[in-house]
Amino acid sequence: MDNLAQDALLSDVKVRKVRQAAQEWPLTTMNSLPTPLGLTVLTRDGSAFEVPLADVEIRIIRLTVQDGSVMIANSSTDANGTMWADIATAEQLIIVASKKGYLDTSSTYRFKPEERNIHTISMQKHSMRKEITWMSGLDRLVEFRPRFKGIPYSFEIPAGSLDTPEQSRVEFKFQDVDTSNPSELRQAPELIGAVDSSEGTTLIGLAVFSMAELTVVNMDNEQPVDLMLPFEAEFPLSRKPRGTRQGSRIPAWYFDKTTGVWRKGGVGKVRLDRFKEPVWSFEARHFTWWGAMQPWA
Repeated sequence: MDNLAQDALLSDVKVRKVRQAAQEWPLTTMNSLPTPLGLTVLTRDGSAFEVPLADVEIRIIRLTVQDGSVMIANSSTDANGTMWADIATAEQLIIVASKKGYLDTSSTYRFKPEERNIHTISMQKHSMRKEITWMSGLDRLVEFRPRFKGIPYSFEIPAGSLDTPEQSRVEFKFQDVDTSNPSELRQAPELIGAVDSSEGTTLIGLAVFSMAELTVVNMDNEQPVDLMLPFEAEFPLSRKPRGTRQGSRIPAWYFDKTTGVWRKGGVGKVRLDRFKEPVWSFEARHFTWWGAMQPWA
């Protein structure tokens, strides 16, 4: 009987060894854990080797036809660059991330119950800056030439348009996007436009031909400067809509971080410079992301 018991024990040990040899043990253990509820948002500093970035304001927005944008969560990431939101139902969400000194951005996320819902956002800083001393009685022309482009991005800031004290130090922060480069487009707010009507809000996909962001900061207190009068802007077109020529018109869209979508802010006009290259000009009423865009056909 002792030999039989010993044989049975050895047989059982052999079976367990076979099971342990399979490399699925960590996966099996992971799958045995309860699935965490809600959505976890991770923020990383794209300008510093993707280290966790704290104090990023996260707004999670649900878009409905009846009510437009409905914010369902608003909080900031902790010291580990983490924010958790209590979400339970399957739905498409827009996640907006903002932090002083970084570019506003947004992305969509499809929440799936009973799965691990983790969304990572890489925050970027402006690539170019210019400082001026603000004199309210003078018009100012501010230009940026990223990537050594021949055609600059130009901003004509009229006298009296900045809500900042006389002779304060002002910094213009600028970022352009190569609209033909998918990786650069992913760093900008997702191209979802909202069109409001009496019947509700319609969401549309947008095709973009030029895009840039401009932020103005008072360097004495590091606070954003508000705009009191519209300004004229000119962007080179990195892509051209079919049939573009002198006098063509392309809608001007701006990013609304409150609702997480792009909204039409006017219509820009195309002219050809002395090298016959197209330049798109428009009137802007916000310091934010602006783009030459059209709804997808």
